[in-house]
Amino acid sequence: SQSNGIDMILALDLSSSMQIPDFAVNQMQRVSRIHAAKAVLSEFIQQREQDRIGLVAFARYPYLVSPLTLNHAWLLKNLDRLNAGLIEDGTAIGSAITMSINRLKDLKAKTRLIILLTDGVNNYGNVAPLLAADIAKSFQTKIYTIMVGNDQVFPVDEQTLVQMAEKTGGLFYRAYDVHSLKAIYKEINQLEKSKIVLEGFKTYNEFFPWFLLLALIFL
Repeated sequence: SQSNGIDMILALDLSSSMQIPDFAVNQMQRVSRIHAAKAVLSEFIQQREQDRIGLVAFARYPYLVSPLTLNHAWLLKNLDRLNAGLIEDGTAIGSAITMSINRLKDLKAKTRLIILLTDGVNNYGNVAPLLAADIAKSFQTKIYTIMVGNDQVFPVDEQTLVQMAEKTGGLFYRAYDVHSLKAIYKEINQLEKSKIVLEGFKTYNEFFPWFLLLALIFL
């Protein structure tokens, strides 16, 4: 049943700095951070057919773009509409995490995840990122944090993102180009898939002796 699957919120930074075109696709071509993020996220969503996925976008304030859903075609359509720099500028990481937790906390899923993608420092909102991480931990919600972009252009707060991930049992990643960003989501995809497969296998094993016993009786 769905409660055995994973419920996850993808939290995406839409601050104006996400428009900076510093993400290399190859030696010749560069795209904006938001362009790279949307492309990689849509690939990731398409690989997670069994999971309910929601989408929270944030700049100065967080916005619920899509509640948790199995209708991934609809989710992808909403992701496609997003762009950086269209909403009040700022980076409210703590508020985005809090909104994500509110969407996940009452659900029965065995695994709850938030995958946060940002290029900046928390500078808005009334919830500090580390407090938000503590709240996530109390609701058994793991946070993966991904820092994108070149930190020579804007200040970044890598330390906070590292601590948020560590507090909740997630991981911190750094992405400088499209290739590294793809590799990160691929790794998260593998990490969070294998557990479900293993749980399914364990259940299968426990029933096996009974089938064996029945087979012997029939023999």
